[in-house]
Amino acid sequence: MHRKQKEAATARSARVWIAGLTGLALAQGAAAAPLIDLGVAAQYSAFIFGDVKAANDVEGRLAVGGSLTANGLSVGYRAPAGSTGPALVVGGDVKFTNGRIYSSAPGSVKDSSAGEGNLVPWDPALAHYGNSYGVFGGQNKGSSSYLDLRAEPKISGVVDFKAAQNQLTALSGSLATLASTGTVAQPWSDISLSGSGKAGAVEVFDILLGSKNKLGGSWVMPSLTLSNVAADAWVVINILNEGDVQLTGGFSGFKPVQEAQGKVLFNLAKANRVKLGWVDGSVLAPKAELYGQGHVEGTVIGASISQAFEIGWEPFTPTPKPQDGHQVPEPQAGWLAALAAAAAALVARRRSKT
Repeated sequence: MHRKQKEAATARSARVWIAGLTGLALAQGAAAAPLIDLGVAAQYSAFIFGDVKAANDVEGRLAVGGSLTANGLSVGYRAPAGSTGPALVVGGDVKFTNGRIYSSAPGSVKDSSAGEGNLVPWDPALAHYGNSYGVFGGQNKGSSSYLDLRAEPKISGVVDFKAAQNQLTALSGSLATLASTGTVAQPWSDISLSGSGKAGAVEVFDILLGSKNKLGGSWVMPSLTLSNVAADAWVVINILNEGDVQLTGGFSGFKPVQEAQGKVLFNLAKANRVKLGWVDGSVLAPKAELYGQGHVEGTVIGASISQAFEIGWEPFTPTPKPQDGHQVPEPQAGWLAALAAAAAALVARRRSKT
């Protein structure tokens, strides 16, 4: 073999070697569990970017970027003991009548919520609770005078709704592109979800409802059954349909993952209207009007609320950050540069031998 041919062969070998190692690095990065963090919204049972036209029972704190209209609303009674700041934040006008803004449970209250999620000490009789307060950035439109509602012209200093909306909308879109880790099957009317079973995994399921699930102008989600998911895993369910989606079916197998952990997230990146029944999990629907008469055990994030439904205190637990040692970091430029330097050294060494 001529010298130039040997050098070309050596260079090809080096390229194959570096390509293989680079592919391995990229594969490791792709396999990393995604970082899922709801940011400031995680401090609230419900975080709504626009108007809330009706509300009756929000167990944790409530943040409303637009205006709030509520009659008989109870809010804040299951926020963790020691919570600071207002239990209610309204960016616009507020009309809040015949309700109560509760303070969080005092430290002396023992847990009496066994089986009701996240094990936050609270007294269902609400006998030991004082009152908290709310702030609003617009006008008070006739709220009950006994409620402690304080005008706050610089509401963005309390909650930056625009920044939160941008962050959460981007997060929703990113989650919708994650690769599936489990299987989705619909042998009969129900949909069965089966995960990988890996400990600490982020299980991802994609659901695109077909024509048989269409009722009028709405996509109707049938009952869901979840299986083969480790006790310490997260579950992300991407519902990919646009338009009106109804989450009103049953949810079998979700409760053990959601309760005391808060690790189930329904992501509706494209929906513009979502009807909620009883849902065991958080709901991220940044573009959607939310309505229904059900109960959501999780953090609720949406564009607006048009009909009152109950919202429990079951905040979503963020996935570990890379420095926590639970994730493989994405390959960095330095790592790839090191590969290139190693390949160059290999080429030089082989040339010296020839």
